[in-house]
Amino acid sequence: MIYYTEMLDVDVKQLKHDCIELSKKIEDQIIVPQNLRQYSKHPSMCTAAAPYYNLFTYTKKSIFNLHKKVRKSFYEKLGDDKYDYWIQGWLNFWPQTGDTLGWHGHQNDFIENCWHGVFGVNCNDTFAEYRTQKTGDLCGRIDNWNGQLLISQSWNMQHRISDWKNRKEPRITIAFNIQPIETLHDDKWIGEKEIDRSMNYYVPL
Repeated sequence: MIYYTEMLDVDVKQLKHDCIELSKKIEDQIIVPQNLRQYSKHPSMCTAAAPYYNLFTYTKKSIFNLHKKVRKSFYEKLGDDKYDYWIQGWLNFWPQTGDTLGWHGHQNDFIENCWHGVFGVNCNDTFAEYRTQKTGDLCGRIDNWNGQLLISQSWNMQHRISDWKNRKEPRITIAFNIQPIETLHDDKWIGEKEIDRSMNYYVPL
């Protein structure tokens, strides 16, 4: 398992405020108009709506600053200069206690130079557990913290998220895929709908 963690110097309080605002926009502008609840019972509907938006195009200074920090960390620690990497991000927003996300992989998890990451906004006292996709062998557990960046290799990996037990606040993280330009646009479907992701979806990293 290849991964990297770092506590980032960002304004988590402001980011939390902006993420709550964004969750309402996603509900009003994507989830309801696209009738996504017909296709998904995901505990985080902002996650289910991820094929329709890229969080890093949201015009808030907090998001812009996070993008810069992610880029710096990725290229210093993990990125390969011979590839042109792009990033697509989404909001994970769990409003209910007890909600969890079971075992799953990420886009292009069969290609070695693709990555998945998550930044903790309001997620203390939870963890991510990892296993190999082919054999199901457990290979790691990483605690989640507010302000922590975690980037892991997508290739042959699955992970799951522990239960959220805070009854007063939602669990909030910002997740993303980082992948070379050659791998973009492969997944074009959500439910029975085909989506054109060649515009307004990926941004360079």
